[in-house]
Amino acid sequence: MDAQKILLVGDTRICPQVAYVMGWQNYEQVNRLTDADVNKYADHKIVICDFKRRRRRYLSTKGGGRYLYLDDICRQLDIAEQQKPSLKDPVQIEPKSLLARIMDRIKTGQVGLAIVRRMKRPFTLRNFWIINKLPLESLKLSEMLIKVLYSKPTNIVCDHLYTWVEVDYNHNLSGCCMGLVPPFGNIVNADLWQLYNGYRARVIKLSALNHTYCLCDFRKCQCVEHKGDVNLALDLRATSDYPLTLNLATDKTCNLKCRSCRLDYVTNSNAKNEQIQAVHHKLLSAGWLTKAENVSIIMGEALYSPNYLSLLTSDWQRQQIGLTTNGLLFTPSKWEQIKDKYRVFNIGVSIDAATAATYYQLRGGDFAQLLKNLDFMRELHEQNKIHYWQINFVVQRDNYREMVDFVKLGKKLRVDRIHFRRLDNWGTMRPKQYRHKCLVIKNQYLARELYAVLQDPIFKDPIVDLTAFQPYLANSTKRYGE
Repeated sequence: MDAQKILLVGDTRICPQVAYVMGWQNYEQVNRLTDADVNKYADHKIVICDFKRRRRRYLSTKGGGRYLYLDDICRQLDIAEQQKPSLKDPVQIEPKSLLARIMDRIKTGQVGLAIVRRMKRPFTLRNFWIINKLPLESLKLSEMLIKVLYSKPTNIVCDHLYTWVEVDYNHNLSGCCMGLVPPFGNIVNADLWQLYNGYRARVIKLSALNHTYCLCDFRKCQCVEHKGDVNLALDLRATSDYPLTLNLATDKTCNLKCRSCRLDYVTNSNAKNEQIQAVHHKLLSAGWLTKAENVSIIMGEALYSPNYLSLLTSDWQRQQIGLTTNGLLFTPSKWEQIKDKYRVFNIGVSIDAATAATYYQLRGGDFAQLLKNLDFMRELHEQNKIHYWQINFVVQRDNYREMVDFVKLGKKLRVDRIHFRRLDNWGTMRPKQYRHKCLVIKNQYLARELYAVLQDPIFKDPIVDLTAFQPYLANSTKRYGE
């Protein structure tokens, strides 16, 4: 169909989005199909960007041959998702109806019976309310598309879904931080370009390009910005061969066992190390690690993991690198191993404390050694050998009283940014324990004690980043007063 002329019929906002997902570059568009149009576009494939039950909205004729409806496109997407690349002529299997899958999920406890009880009619793809109630991981690609097409635009500003990717510990490729959006797929047995530009990836990217962000989990996101003057016009950018930003989260090994991150030290088996190295080799072979404007190592300890160190100290031709580190291994000897490999270093140091006692409680490390290494980083930063330098602080009940002192520490070190993050639960805490520690009440406002700390004028300094708490400050002000 890509080589055939395409005529899109329907809503002026829906039609370009359907074309983007299907990869149609050259097409024509009309709001309604008349008898004259049928004759004029006789050599075109006519696509009605709506469902068959609503075709009267866009058709004033009964002739003109066969039309392709949104129902048919959804069916094609689901079949394409089921096909295995290893099969030359894959069998096309009609997917189960959503009603049948809802009943399956009720049996397994994934979905409550109340969803089915409130259904007033048999399910069609127009039952948008039901799709919104189902968990994203249980949706087919067609249902994700319907959710993206018919969700309302928001005033959110974020370009992560179409400018960067992250490769996680299980080798899944995601358009944002792992767990915040559905992944594009697994890179082990897939072509990277097809994975990054396939149907599934385009549907997920579309949720940002049309400003709905309906596939994002904003309960965990700490980077999103809400603005009241956002231009909600469609911005359907052409797909690229590689991402602008590539984050590596392929290895969890670390010299610490921070309580907010893991319950014990993480080590890899030989087989796991071989898998990680194969993933790194694939990213190098595809040119992603070289061509991406920004490459960062964000999981585990970059200066401890043998897989990361092997990559960092190799003859990999790259000018810029970003490292997230706990700082305890950032010594002059480690610096000698990597200093000549890159021209630009961007360093983020995760600390979470301003005193030795709290640091040992939360991270179990030597605070005196950390301060020594931070002073070494300050010297490198002043010599422009570290281009960008920030320190990170995960706010929780055990350390929020040290936030002011942490800002003072950052100003003393002359860092570029002091970044405060909200506590996430990575499976290390029971739900009740997490709610007690995170200091964000019902995901709506801040605990009174944290709100009181944030009233200190020191947090108005431009180098302090409180983006993760901005969504809750307005509600907290209403609740507690100025």
